[in-house]
Amino acid sequence: MAMAPTPNRTTSYASRHNSYGGSRILPTRLTPPEPTLNPFADPTADPSAYDWFKICVTGLILLPLRLLLVAICLLIANLWAFIFSIGITIDVKHPENIPAWRSRLVQPVASFLARVILFSLGFYWIKVKGTQADPKIAPIAVSNHMSYFEPFALVAMGHAHVAKYQVAHLWYWRLPLAFLQTVAVVRESKQSSTDALNAIINHATKCQSATADDHVLPLMIYPEGTTGIGTSLLQFKPGAFAPGVPVQPVIIRQPWTFFCPTEQFQTRMWFLRAYSQYAMFMEIEYLPVIYPTGAEKADPYLYADRVRRLMARTLNIATSGYAVNDLLLQYAAKNHGFPPLVGAVEWGLFYDTFKVKKEFALGVLDVFAQLNTTRTGFLTVAQLKDGLKQAGVVIEQGDIEYLFPNTRDSLTYREFLYLICDKHEPLDQLKIVSRQPHVEALQDPLKAAMARKKKE
Repeated sequence: MAMAPTPNRTTSYASRHNSYGGSRILPTRLTPPEPTLNPFADPTADPSAYDWFKICVTGLILLPLRLLLVAICLLIANLWAFIFSIGITIDVKHPENIPAWRSRLVQPVASFLARVILFSLGFYWIKVKGTQADPKIAPIAVSNHMSYFEPFALVAMGHAHVAKYQVAHLWYWRLPLAFLQTVAVVRESKQSSTDALNAIINHATKCQSATADDHVLPLMIYPEGTTGIGTSLLQFKPGAFAPGVPVQPVIIRQPWTFFCPTEQFQTRMWFLRAYSQYAMFMEIEYLPVIYPTGAEKADPYLYADRVRRLMARTLNIATSGYAVNDLLLQYAAKNHGFPPLVGAVEWGLFYDTFKVKKEFALGVLDVFAQLNTTRTGFLTVAQLKDGLKQAGVVIEQGDIEYLFPNTRDSLTYREFLYLICDKHEPLDQLKIVSRQPHVEALQDPLKAAMARKKKE
């Protein structure tokens, strides 16, 4: 049952919120606004009876056949790239050092094989709408991101990509990705953001200054930074828009009926189910090139927001406050034994409202895990009282109950984080120790998924 705070405490809230330039939050509005459609909630997370039939019956033929075809395509791509790498040194960090004539001979073959891989996985027909812009006009393209399949489709369309150095350096990707002009970045280094931005700017400059003798592919970037199920667009990272050059938005649609192609933390047996599908569908739509205004050149976030709203209108979906940091929090929640979606808090809301850092949010999650000993993801009044007493926080009558929503007697991590960030008593007496995310949470999705399967 929700209880109103004492008059003195209400007065202190009013003065504090007014000092932030906002208005007092009434006890009935202590919880954050309702989230938008969660792009991390997989509606087909658990395999259905139909999935089991495809895996156990027809999958016995489809799965090994498709694995064999993918392996053959990768082998041919590596052999072809190896032939044209003889006599030169291949450095995945500097694909621009590869002579243009060699790239011209390798890139079409690698692009064709990428399309063959998709065909072997059930993408028999991919509809393409619109016209791909000249790289000299739009050196950068941006796309929404739903699954692991889009990069293969866009490589087949002739796009270069940004990839982690650890991925681009793997033996079965290294040569093909180098000839495909992949921009390899080291995300874990302290200079990673600067290095990635410089690499993007350099590639854009080469595209715009390319001559007839050069062979430079337009750079494809997924500004969401991770995959979502397509119910809403995540917040865009500004890297693709920081160079201030024209960009071409690319819309990817992957309609589905029984199996959502996105793999999320709660998705079970994604690999077996994906490789057992009879057919999968994809549509690529090239939108007109967007030219930045003077204000957008100075503020890449403004530029990113305009492009995101245009793409969302074209897809007929909402823009959301969810971001790549929600993925890191989901990973941390899973490590604590919570359902992963506990960590999906709609990061943009917290950053825009409180300028909170992910390290602090991870520290709050650690405290939430200590209090919610049952790991249900719902912190009860009794658990909060016990935890505060153990932490030495003095609790008076009515200090706790008013924090809880009127409709239930528990707090989610999202609500708990909101109250902590808003410095509500007595939670403001809790000691929060900020920490860095685990290195595993920064791995590429495919490698992280394989690591999870090994643990299971």
